[in-house]
Amino acid sequence: MSTPSLPLDALRQASFPMSLRGYDPSAVDEYVELVARLIDEIERGDPQPAVQQAIADIGQRTAGILREAQSVSAALLADARASAEERLRICEEQAEQMLRDAELRVRLLDGEIERLWAERTRLLEDTHRVAEALQALAVGAERRFPAAEPASPPDDVAPAEGGEQ
Repeated sequence: MSTPSLPLDALRQASFPMSLRGYDPSAVDEYVELVARLIDEIERGDPQPAVQQAIADIGQRTAGILREAQSVSAALLADARASAEERLRICEEQAEQMLRDAELRVRLLDGEIERLWAERTRLLEDTHRVAEALQALAVGAERRFPAAEPASPPDDVAPAEGGEQ
């Protein structure tokens, strides 16, 4: 490759040595021709095709960026869904455990209530027996020790009648 005097000439006259493990020669030739055309258009003072090509390139790059952003957002959404599903699963497991714990507590409290009712019933029965025994004792005491007849009022005091004296 000769050494050109201007950098644009170097782009226009680019050539590449052949290699077994290199780029496809026809693709390199097409690229060199495209660059040479763009340089010619810019030098002629007609930048419109170069601007249009630049806009097309920007459009392709923008489309690539948007595709990448869509891919990233889809991945983020999938991760968020997976995370939400995992959290939901954990919450459901915790809720089920809380329900099992509450049911166990209810069974324990039911047993305690049954025990307390049995104790209440026993205490009431004991109280009734004690009351019956006291009643029988009182009746027996009254029979054994009858009350004395009340003393009669003295003869000099007349019973009061309707307020007259």
